[in-house]
Amino acid sequence: MRSSRLLVAICLITVGLVAQTGPGTPARAADTVVDVTRLMSSGTGSSLRFYDQNARLMLSDVGLVFRPDGEHNTVAEVVNADSGDVVATVAFFPDYLWSDSVFAAVRPQGPGVVDLPGPGNYQLRFLVNGEIATTFPFEVVAEESDDPFNPDTKFHYRGPWDDFIFLKTSRTFEDHPVEVVFWTSALDLPSPDGSGELMMMLYKDGELLARNKNAKVVHKGSNLYGQFAMTLHEPVDNPNAAGFPMERLLGEDATYSLVMEIDGTAVRTFPVVVSGGAIVASPRSEPGYEPRDGYLAPRWFDFDEGSVPSTAAEEIFWLEAN
Repeated sequence: MRSSRLLVAICLITVGLVAQTGPGTPARAADTVVDVTRLMSSGTGSSLRFYDQNARLMLSDVGLVFRPDGEHNTVAEVVNADSGDVVATVAFFPDYLWSDSVFAAVRPQGPGVVDLPGPGNYQLRFLVNGEIATTFPFEVVAEESDDPFNPDTKFHYRGPWDDFIFLKTSRTFEDHPVEVVFWTSALDLPSPDGSGELMMMLYKDGELLARNKNAKVVHKGSNLYGQFAMTLHEPVDNPNAAGFPMERLLGEDATYSLVMEIDGTAVRTFPVVVSGGAIVASPRSEPGYEPRDGYLAPRWFDFDEGSVPSTAAEEIFWLEAN
């Protein structure tokens, strides 16, 4: 997940729509959305990075889905969610960094750094050719030190990281187990006094069906959300435990619970509904979801830095916490 590769999530709305908007005929600007997955990721390849020493964010390369044809005017506005005031603007170059079919990436003109006024509720709002494409809400929270010898103020951020995960089929293992992509930080620890071990547990009617093999250690003091991936395996204490394949999950119409646990304490629970042999994903990833600026792309796309991608993409299933 943390690699030299840029990770772009893309969406193919329907076969018919893709056929209508094939290579060279992108959708109109009003249909354009931003790749939210890269906004939520962290580290190399992320479109958005936050800082804990200052109330600050930095934008880098951003993916577009259903790009406008030819040159574009893409702007990111940081908006005070309470007053509606625009507190900062980041403009992007009018030429695409790369483009392929209905997909493209754009690069900020300059470092893309925004110093925020302070704690509060904000929206990162992307406009493409004057149309709002995607809105990404977040909250800035100040942490006042109670140490008189170290009175510094640090910051952490709340946002969609608390609310979503997605599932995909792992290509790393031969049995193609279910892979869970999620976000966590020290804010999820049951106790702030130490680290904790995170596990992803899949239950049906209270019975544990699958879990990840090795716990992810969440360290105290790391209050910026990081993106991680875990594959699900049979719930046995065996390093060679078989993977829990997507085909098995889809084999029975049922409601499952995918629980993020730290040291045995449930932190977040995500219902997984299988109906008609398919996962019922978040409505926000459905074709035609409104408001359009809240749409989540149901595809995961991986391309090497500097290359133009093909249209092959992995299907992902967005889930919302209850």
